[in-house]
Amino acid sequence: AVWRRRRGLMPYDHKPEVLPFMMAVENVLTQLTDLRGRSRRSEYWWFALFMFIVGIFVFILDAQLTRLEFFGGWLLSIFGVAIFGLTLAVSVRRLHDIGRSGWWIAPWAAFQILDILALIFYILPFPVGGLGALNMSVVMSSLPFVEIAYFIYLIVLFVFTVLDSQRGANRYGLSPKYGSIEDTFA
Repeated sequence: AVWRRRRGLMPYDHKPEVLPFMMAVENVLTQLTDLRGRSRRSEYWWFALFMFIVGIFVFILDAQLTRLEFFGGWLLSIFGVAIFGLTLAVSVRRLHDIGRSGWWIAPWAAFQILDILALIFYILPFPVGGLGALNMSVVMSSLPFVEIAYFIYLIVLFVFTVLDSQRGANRYGLSPKYGSIEDTFA
């Protein structure tokens, strides 16, 4: 939004109802590690669409490289690790926008980190008595309950991401959509 204002393309007091696609993606990419502040609903979902489209291209390229036995399917995994920080940051800011703590994203982040560790453990060879000494039947028997709880959590998180911005200021800053309460009712 700042670059458009500097170029005179948008007045300073103009807040569009829906953030344009490229402006939303630019906002997220310029705030790579910023866990403070707020992100609008349109910014979050435009960025999600952008990452989905990029992910499709990475998947196609990865499939071609795997077919050629050049890279072995690692490109999509590297892409997932690379966007982890971006997704975490925009999700925390989105939760802030509706007045929720960023800690609501912690279970999602934990599962993503566990997925990365599982990938590493799957690839690395372990000596006899290493992970094989774990009683896998105990671990596997608890997985359905964990997966069901995680699925319910994802539904709650999805509902949070589709809620409208909290009007006016909250403890995380001014609303990027509505500004201050005075702007909302002006």
